[in-house]
Amino acid sequence: MIEQIESFLLFLQEKKSRKLSPQDWNEACRLHQTADTKDSAKRLTEGLAAQLSLPEDCIGQYISKTDCSSDTRWYHFNYLQENYNQENLTSFAIQASSLLPAENGLNLTPYVWFELYKRFDTQERERLSRPFLQLHLARLQNLNHDNLIAALAEKKPRRNCTPFFHSQPPSKRKRQSQEEIDYSTNRLILAKNASNTFCQSPLKDKGVRIAEIQPTSPGENCRTYLKVGRTPGGREARLAYRTETSELWTHTTPDNNPRFNGALRVPGQSVATLKTRFKHIWERAGKVTFTATLHQIEENQNKKRPCNQFTIFRAACKDVFKAHGVEIDAESTGHMFHWTHLIALFLGGEHDQQSITAATRAANLNILEAIENDTAEKLKQQWPNVPSVRIEVTPHYQQDNLIPQTLHFMLSWTETNSHGVTVARQKEHFINACSHQRYNRAMLDTFKTLDQLETERISSLVTA
Repeated sequence: MIEQIESFLLFLQEKKSRKLSPQDWNEACRLHQTADTKDSAKRLTEGLAAQLSLPEDCIGQYISKTDCSSDTRWYHFNYLQENYNQENLTSFAIQASSLLPAENGLNLTPYVWFELYKRFDTQERERLSRPFLQLHLARLQNLNHDNLIAALAEKKPRRNCTPFFHSQPPSKRKRQSQEEIDYSTNRLILAKNASNTFCQSPLKDKGVRIAEIQPTSPGENCRTYLKVGRTPGGREARLAYRTETSELWTHTTPDNNPRFNGALRVPGQSVATLKTRFKHIWERAGKVTFTATLHQIEENQNKKRPCNQFTIFRAACKDVFKAHGVEIDAESTGHMFHWTHLIALFLGGEHDQQSITAATRAANLNILEAIENDTAEKLKQQWPNVPSVRIEVTPHYQQDNLIPQTLHFMLSWTETNSHGVTVARQKEHFINACSHQRYNRAMLDTFKTLDQLETERISSLVTA
């Protein structure tokens, strides 16, 4: 193998080229992956660094990447050979060091420095900031963001100020008492079938309508919702929640209602169109799989965001909807639209472009109340009978849109009852990311009730 590496390096020397072609880079990657010893691989990176006048550390990191495609590896390396400039990098390092205290030992490798510079340069930011450095340092060095901030924190003198109110202390916000649930407001419909007779009566008591749902042929709304049907009265409905035996549906809402109480029809856009409306097009969020545990919830309690979402996307969420052709009142504030985490930070989710997506405020709160809070409550109240919950989130998009039409949440876990019987459970939520309609308390209580009834049903079958 060392002979092949030496032959390749000699070939590059004879070409007298200071840059690699995609073909030469692919050959270098092949030789590195098939190197029989660490010394052989090191000889390859040393030879490339000497021939191309680039840092060996950077070449070694890019050529050894295994968590990305060959095209992505080429993109990273080509950016290095096209943009590496020691003078610019030194200037960037001086500026970054001024934002992060030197006495705390900021000692970074050439690769980390260049990656910081590359991420700053490709986003074309006007100025370098401390939150930007902290966020990307944590990712590059695989560190806990809060721990990194604490390690880099500067000790500043305490600032004292005079209280504005002298006569009375600030009033504490009191938690509202639990009110009785008005089940007459329940908008859910249970799709009647032979397998869910066990839950029809209990759910009917909670205001759920029991009806047969007739599936509809693919039409315009099948691009908005994953599954649509019609009630016996002919009204269109969409699937909202599903367990092992049962489906809960809700009527579809009017599109683009000016009073912001229904769904938004977001037209499909192409990348070319979006590039004319945004300075930078980010990689939209994809499928995310995560396992939530009680330990992670306790560890992430009161966890703060590393930075705001505008720092990540360089755009307000409202403007993303506007760029997709949604008409928004000029006087409307951005509180109707939220950047939404696919996995909540308090569950242990990430805070980056691949973990956040644009949605309405209502969709964000529906996820919080129906999925995130329910998962946390299940782990807190039923541990160790429920040791963990696996969450799989799949965004569904139209064309090249940056806004998903539907967020499909698949939750699965094992649960041990008081008799020592362990059962496997699964449920699904279908969240319309472009709807302004909130789940009310009656609907949230229905989700929990059906969940409990399913566990009791499966437990009785296992026991029998």
